Amino acid sequence: MKGYSGLASFVFLLLTLVLVSCQSISFTSVPALNDFGVVEGRLSAVNVQSHDIAFYIFLTSWQKRPVSIGSGGTWSSSLSSSDKSASILTAYVVPKNVNTIVPSGLYSVPMAITSAAIASARTGRGLLSFAGYNLWKSQTSVTPVTPGPNPFSAGNVWVDSNGKMRLSIRKAQDTWNSAAVTLRNPLGFGTYVTQLEVDPTLWDPCTVLGIYTFESMSDAANNREHDLEISRFCYYPENVQFAVQPTSINDNRIRFSLSSSPSFTYVMQWSSGRVDFALFEGQIDSSRFMFTPAIKRFSVTGPRVYDANNAEFRMNLWMYRGNTTGLKQEQTVTISGFKFIKDMIPLGSFTADTAAGSALSWLTPSAAANIPGYSAPSMGDIPWQTAAASFLPNFNQ
Repeated sequence: MKGYSGLASFVFLLLTLVLVSCQSISFTSVPALNDFGVVEGRLSAVNVQSHDIAFYIFLTSWQKRPVSIGSGGTWSSSLSSSDKSASILTAYVVPKNVNTIVPSGLYSVPMAITSAAIASARTGRGLLSFAGYNLWKSQTSVTPVTPGPNPFSAGNVWVDSNGKMRLSIRKAQDTWNSAAVTLRNPLGFGTYVTQLEVDPTLWDPCTVLGIYTFESMSDAANNREHDLEISRFCYYPENVQFAVQPTSINDNRIRFSLSSSPSFTYVMQWSSGRVDFALFEGQIDSSRFMFTPAIKRFSVTGPRVYDANNAEFRMNLWMYRGNTTGLKQEQTVTISGFKFIKDMIPLGSFTADTAAGSALSWLTPSAAANIPGYSAPSMGDIPWQTAAASFLPNFNQ
């Protein structure tokens, strides 16, 4: 009997685990952007006697809407005419004792709700899908707004037939419109990898490409912003900068130049109290970061680095101070890939301007042989003491 009791307990536990793993909520029908009507969805393996659905829409902040739970695992809600511009809808399955009221003006759903949820779903309306994420929101504003200020057109951001995202500054009815896109799904601490195709040497000197994290509803100065900005800002001799805003603080920024190249890989690694920037020539896989000389690296540590909170990942292409006086042709950048890695990927520490070939000579022969384009330098290229001291990858970064 003891053996039977033990087996029964095991089977019960196994079934419980399977049931919990199958608990889900989904959207099955959503009105198009700028329309209103019924939102429908389904539940799976959820006990509606003990759990409720908390459904929210994002207008200028998160707002809760009532939900009806039907038979057969269905649920529904409604969008009114005043909800037509809601771009993101999200639903959580939470225990009935959880307070699901969201105070007015909140930019994020409270953690007390998200952490208590046994299942959740999110969908967007009028949003772009790119790099495995379907919550990219482009910006439109006829009236010039920051950055710049510039007018922005949502049509200046699109995903082409090859799955690449393109941003353009285009002229429409004698007005140059900029481009901006936001991933409406805060990712937090981790490694952000962006692959881009751009030749800044061909751009107008006032054109700016920004790739950055930004918390628009933050009360902190400069919106908790960490930047890669490719621009001469009309007058700088260099055309790139890594920066933690505000750049008026010493050591918050480094400027350097890019020459013509078909593509680049930009890496921002963000953890508590530290942000590391690196820019590589070509499209570099994360497994090669440690062994590939970077064009430039830069780190900021301490209280100048912002906490993650609800910062979003953004990209924009715009004109500095709205200066289109010298703009003669369309400005375009291609984002060929984006990846977020929750882990901290070893980035190494050497750059292309610090005898990278000799740095690679201090890898194991088998590791060096696997690096495309690598050929072993002669021993006379650089004293071994200097190479060991200056060029070995820093495994603590």
